[in-house]
Amino acid sequence: MLKQLPPRYSIFFGAVIACWLIIVFSQDLWSEVASRYVYSITMFFGSFIAGASSEGGGAVAFPVMTLILHLAPSLARNFSLGCQSFGMVSASLFIADKRIPILGRSVIVPVVLTGIIGFLLGTYFVAPELPPKTTKLFFVSLWLSFGAALWWINKNGNKTVRAEIELKQKLDYIVLILAGMVGGIITSVLGNGIDIFTFCFLIMYFNIDEKVATPTSVILMSVLTVFGFLWHAFVIQDIEQEVYYALLAAVPVAICMAPLGAWVITKFKRLHFREVIQLTSSGIQSVSIRWSFITLWLLSAIMLWNLLYVRLDEDGKKSVILSDGAGYYAYLPAYFIYDDLQFEFTRPNNKKRPDSESARDYFFMNRTAEGKPINKYFVGTAVAQLAFFTGALWVANLFDYPVDGYSFPFQCSVAIAAIFWVLLGLVRLRQLLKNMGFRDHHVALTLLLLFLGTNLYHYTLNEPAMSHVYSFAFISMFLYRAQRALNTKTNKDFIIAALLLGMIVLIRPVNALIVLFIPALVETSSGLIFSILHFLKKPKVLATAVIMGCLPLLLQSYMWHLMVDAWITDGYIGETFDFKDPHLIDFLVSWRKGWWIYTPVMLVALIGFISSRFKLRTVTAITFIGTLVYVASSWGSWTYGGSFGSRPLVDHYGAIAIGLAGMVRFTTRWKLVFVPTAIILAFLVFLNLVQTYQFHVGILPYEQMTKAKYEKIFLKTHRIYHGIYPPDAEKFRSLPEGAVKLNEYTRTFEEDSSTRYHTWFSVEKNLPRTSGNFSAHIDDSTKATANLWAWFYEGTNDSTLEGNYWVTAEAKVYLTTERSDAYLALAFKDNAIVIDWQAEPLLWHCEGLHQWHTVKIARKIPKPKTDLGEAVMLVIHHGPGDVYADDFKLTFWKAPPQKNAK
Repeated sequence: MLKQLPPRYSIFFGAVIACWLIIVFSQDLWSEVASRYVYSITMFFGSFIAGASSEGGGAVAFPVMTLILHLAPSLARNFSLGCQSFGMVSASLFIADKRIPILGRSVIVPVVLTGIIGFLLGTYFVAPELPPKTTKLFFVSLWLSFGAALWWINKNGNKTVRAEIELKQKLDYIVLILAGMVGGIITSVLGNGIDIFTFCFLIMYFNIDEKVATPTSVILMSVLTVFGFLWHAFVIQDIEQEVYYALLAAVPVAICMAPLGAWVITKFKRLHFREVIQLTSSGIQSVSIRWSFITLWLLSAIMLWNLLYVRLDEDGKKSVILSDGAGYYAYLPAYFIYDDLQFEFTRPNNKKRPDSESARDYFFMNRTAEGKPINKYFVGTAVAQLAFFTGALWVANLFDYPVDGYSFPFQCSVAIAAIFWVLLGLVRLRQLLKNMGFRDHHVALTLLLLFLGTNLYHYTLNEPAMSHVYSFAFISMFLYRAQRALNTKTNKDFIIAALLLGMIVLIRPVNALIVLFIPALVETSSGLIFSILHFLKKPKVLATAVIMGCLPLLLQSYMWHLMVDAWITDGYIGETFDFKDPHLIDFLVSWRKGWWIYTPVMLVALIGFISSRFKLRTVTAITFIGTLVYVASSWGSWTYGGSFGSRPLVDHYGAIAIGLAGMVRFTTRWKLVFVPTAIILAFLVFLNLVQTYQFHVGILPYEQMTKAKYEKIFLKTHRIYHGIYPPDAEKFRSLPEGAVKLNEYTRTFEEDSSTRYHTWFSVEKNLPRTSGNFSAHIDDSTKATANLWAWFYEGTNDSTLEGNYWVTAEAKVYLTTERSDAYLALAFKDNAIVIDWQAEPLLWHCEGLHQWHTVKIARKIPKPKTDLGEAVMLVIHHGPGDVYADDFKLTFWKAPPQKNAK
């Protein structure tokens, strides 16, 4: 790279390395440094980017430390400041030695001075007020905004640029001062920011050449990071010991890679350099950008945000391998970790059973007609997740996570896999729509409506282990290849389409129905017939396609052989279709799971097919959708269990999107219908996002929905509605017919401390009460009432619980505000461990405030593993206002045996 080492950089490099060697070996810190190799790897890339662009090394270090290593933002900020103090200074010295052009003192001095002022303001007044989650979100917003700003200002590659600034107006000085101050505030929060912020202003406001603005931003960042790190180290004194160890691991790498980046930028032409800068910030390139392409990046950003700040956040729910998704995924740990395709590792009392709800065999195990245990789900979803599972294996080994197939890296891998495949499906759908003649802005709107306006959003981000997004991706890819094969007659597309069809069947066999949609990919029946005859005349190509289509199915046959020693079997014994009694109306428009109720955008898509000028497409689409709905609604469990809307149709949204695109194109042609249609579509997107959130937090129940419930929760998002309608609430609120009372326990809160009740908090005198002098009072400081409890063996006289035993919990409650989120809770414990619980919201049982109401719930007793089972009732409350409770009653019942449902 260099014929002669630059003098100032060489001196700095030698001094730093010498000090590093003295510190590490004199203090015997080599083991501490070696164990923190992840910081070295991070700064290998971060420092290069810092020297080569206007993004400091913190642009890489901050997300790695906060989002992957889950360290506090303050620690990540201090590390960024410390590492950049060395990396940026070395890059600055290299820039000075090589005489790389930068802006003069008239720019650097005022920006540095105001940047220091902004840094101090941010350190004492901004950073302390930002919670960690907001800090992370602010970083991603800044990062993406940087790339978007670059693309927007550089849409035209031939814009005039300058190498110097002419400060002629007061406004020019004000802009520089504000840029420095705001950049300093951002740096105080994230550890970098003044470089990005001033870089944007230099190229957007002053039209400065990027090759000049970048080294200038490096100089600015080097000064501010040195000041910031010294301020935190010697004035605030909040540098953690971990930061110093991390710096010892990263500094030698930083002082090498940052100058390398600074040298590389001198070898790029300006326009090429601009594209590289944009790529490092957001991936948005400046070459022939279309609205549909921007839409894909927007959707990618939404998915990235959800992954980082909802799915993988410390406070979020990290487990994603659940429900049916656990069965689809189980092949991977069974085959690659446990070598156990009988899935013994998921059975109770198995020593290898992972400590995860995902690894529970009742999610997916069934029995064949011969009685052999079998995973009833097909292996296709696991095949699609395989590459990501392999990465999770590597990460788990590297960072000492349990290599059990269900620890955090494996949960992450499934979440990332779903995002990858749905994006690939959207990319192919975009290409398909463009090949079918739709204009770019029609395609962009269609993609937005499809993802944000349907339950594809939910099954991508909230339930990524389910098979639907993988089916969506492969069906979209299949349609793209099939359309190309029909229109261009290429053998390659025909064979790939056959292979993709095989994968579609391997994921979910019923999705083979997609072949019915093939005629909709052409405009005329004569063109379809001609294309089919073309391939029928090529027996070798046809045979190859058949073989490629069958290959994925051989994998499923091999899995069956390993599981039950049969090459062909039926894992769905006991579950089947009833084509004589389909639930067509319920499937489409019922409040329980109606497709058009919870995904009304799909009704718009149907209208788009009907309005198509190509009759073959109209007839094919209506036939296909009708067949799809008929088959899906004929399944024995037509509601498909706990689901958001009609989930089996998510698989085919790539096909139905063609009708949606047709409707978008139709409305944009007629101004009279465009505005009202746009308003309706915008509301449907809003409705879907609200209902997705409601489903996620339990406002919208996953089963047993009714019109009355829907009306009460319509567009409601406040936390007091969370969990308001448990799916089995009707079953829990009443006892089975014929139940006989066994024992009853009461608590009026008048009892003294010599009684059996061992909790007395929240009990107060002379407050609202139903009888006596005492009641339980919950306010901001007390979140729960004293409880009432009873042993199972006391209440039932049968410690084995071999029977149909129930418990009812009854209480008098008094609410003071409509915003109350109080619940009557009934918990079942086994040796102090909660094994089951129910919390019934009180708000919907109280017709008025400031008066007493009786609330009662019932639940079947779960069978405990020991003799220490107990039932506990109490009232809990976490919202505003006071809540009072009195006269608790626990009653044990024995119900007659229940007849088995058909």
